[in-house]
Amino acid sequence: MVKVTPSKEGGFRVEIRIRLPDGSRHRERVRSPVTSKSGSKAWGEARERHLLVHGPPRKKAPPAASPAPAVQTFGELWPSFLANAQANRQKASTLAAKEMIGRKYLLPVFAARRLDAMANSDGASLRATV
Repeated sequence: MVKVTPSKEGGFRVEIRIRLPDGSRHRERVRSPVTSKSGSKAWGEARERHLLVHGPPRKKAPPAASPAPAVQTFGELWPSFLANAQANRQKASTLAAKEMIGRKYLLPVFAARRLDAMANSDGASLRATV
């Protein structure tokens, strides 16, 4: 069955409902590529014949789940953090301060912690102890 209705955006919408040879039903609602109502009806009937002969398009299978990437620890991230600061051309005194804060305060406490296991409260508790 092909039904043609005016679309709110202009043009026509074609609704196609068919029963496939295996007994299942298929429905498509698409905007007609043709601008006239009679042309839209003819296009819908041609599409209906195509679906009956070739069947509806098959849905693509979802991609296989990839293994979760390994989460870095704070200690593994720290050298790239310092390299990024240097690449951004921060002053030598700023780089020295970051290196000292990391070496003296952060790495002894957080070096083995996974990044996904850290929370804001960890930083707050560290500030409270210093």
